[in-house]
Amino acid sequence: MKTRITSWCKNANDEKFLLALELIPETNTVKCLQFKDEDITDSLIEDLNSKWKNHEEIELPTHEASETELKVDTIIPEGLIPEKESDISVKVNEWNFIVLSSKLYESYKSELSELKDRIERIEQFDKGIWENLKGFWSKVQDQLREKNLFREHGSMLKEHTNELFSKLKDLRTKMDKEFNLESGKNKQDLYNELDGIDAKIKDGQRLQSVFDELKKIQQKLKNLKLNKEDRSKIWERIDKAFKEVKEKKFGSSGNSGGVSALERLDKRYKGLIEALKKMDNSINRDKSDLEYQSNRNKDLSLIHISEPTRPLYISYAVFCLKK
Repeated sequence: MKTRITSWCKNANDEKFLLALELIPETNTVKCLQFKDEDITDSLIEDLNSKWKNHEEIELPTHEASETELKVDTIIPEGLIPEKESDISVKVNEWNFIVLSSKLYESYKSELSELKDRIERIEQFDKGIWENLKGFWSKVQDQLREKNLFREHGSMLKEHTNELFSKLKDLRTKMDKEFNLESGKNKQDLYNELDGIDAKIKDGQRLQSVFDELKKIQQKLKNLKLNKEDRSKIWERIDKAFKEVKEKKFGSSGNSGGVSALERLDKRYKGLIEALKKMDNSINRDKSDLEYQSNRNKDLSLIHISEPTRPLYISYAVFCLKK
């Protein structure tokens, strides 16, 4: 957006003036060059509209200079009335937006400068700073989508942000390289230990001691620096060694007493079936006892019925029992 415009105005006495207005976003002010009608020439108008508006130096005649704070309703000095008020209203909105956008840009530049200072002082990759930089750029993108930032401001912020991302990526690459070197050394050390264990397994001697050694290597593995690939390969060798120890110790089934997994499962299944049968028998006994007690209580209740009605109740009870 243009930060320099010209406008014809009049005062209360109907005197005519040409104003050259310039926005200073950093200070939220408007500079005004005021030319009287008698001092204005065609060449001045041409220079103002072509060169001056593009921030080129021109020779200026006698004029009055002033500077006022940018307001939300006008940019014309007090006491003057513009000939085209609609054009001025549009420019007021544009310039207020420029000021707000510029302040936002300066704020982001300051934040980016702090991040740059932190990144230049670190010697190794810092995940926290990486996340901070990602968060910063996410905020800038949100403002660009909402069109609260000029594209040229966004482009400059993007350029500097990408430079910082590149520096952090270089540090991360360096860190990964060092980590992989250390991982390779740790993997080889463990391979050497496992080679010794493999030899002991082949001999078949002191297998319990070998088993304990494998468990110690498992514990050691938790605290060693290993990349995903190296860690996976170590676990494969440890798992293979454990299986070989069990096979040597317990036979091909890999279990004490030579009982296979299928046999153990079948035994558990049969045990569950027997337990269910016992539960069914117990439930049936309880039902039988409950039925006996219920019938017994009915018989006892008949004994206490009064003499006049006893024959009738006895006959009804016998009838029910026969059914």
